[in-house]
Amino acid sequence: MFNYIKVIILNTIFIFSINLYISAAEIIINDDKISEGKYVYDPYEGINRAVLSFNMAIDDIAIQPVISAYKVITPDIAEKGISNFFYNLKEPLKTITFLFQGDIKNSMNSMGRFIVNTTTTLGLYDTSKHLGLKKNKSDMGIVLGKAGINSGPYLIIPIIGPTNFRDLTGKVLDFSINPINIIDTGSFVNSTIASTLSVRAEYDSELNDLKLNSNDLYDSLKLIYHQRRMGDINTEHLKDLPVPEIYID
Repeated sequence: MFNYIKVIILNTIFIFSINLYISAAEIIINDDKISEGKYVYDPYEGINRAVLSFNMAIDDIAIQPVISAYKVITPDIAEKGISNFFYNLKEPLKTITFLFQGDIKNSMNSMGRFIVNTTTTLGLYDTSKHLGLKKNKSDMGIVLGKAGINSGPYLIIPIIGPTNFRDLTGKVLDFSINPINIIDTGSFVNSTIASTLSVRAEYDSELNDLKLNSNDLYDSLKLIYHQRRMGDINTEHLKDLPVPEIYID
């Protein structure tokens, strides 16, 4: 446990150091655009566009056929159950990240959801909603954002997709403190891959529509990602924005 605490402290120090550099280097052109989620710091656009093209090629060749077959052979009720199962596995991490925010109520809510859903249906059905335990979103990227850490440069990671410096670091911290990973790293990695494919299947039609109808897929994904993450950090911000959550979970 002490080693995990050291990892958290070192990562936090690193984040604050880099954040100071980013804050100094980032040129803010229009404060209104930033507050509205219309401005995204993107100094690596050329590289990001190349990576997006690579990701879309992999998606078309390898991932889309798997997703299409999965949706054909899997009944909707089973698909929903699988989605619930992987969502439930995120509750222990949310329990911890809500604590970091000082949000005891939502931390207990997430713990209760995990206990109830796991013991009743192994997480395949959201039993806890009938007890008033609602779904909430939290991760270390959100924790860092609420602590005032800038998003930093927008990035597109091979295979993984859109992120930014803050959220990428948040994912490293998520990996470090997630109880499921502490118990069994192999199971955590496998569940993360399966969960990502499940989310990809859930938003398959939205992504395909975006591919077909967007004038600039890169800009569309960038704005969607940025706005949604701003909404996660500030629940009042763009909460009614009518755009799909692509590559978020």
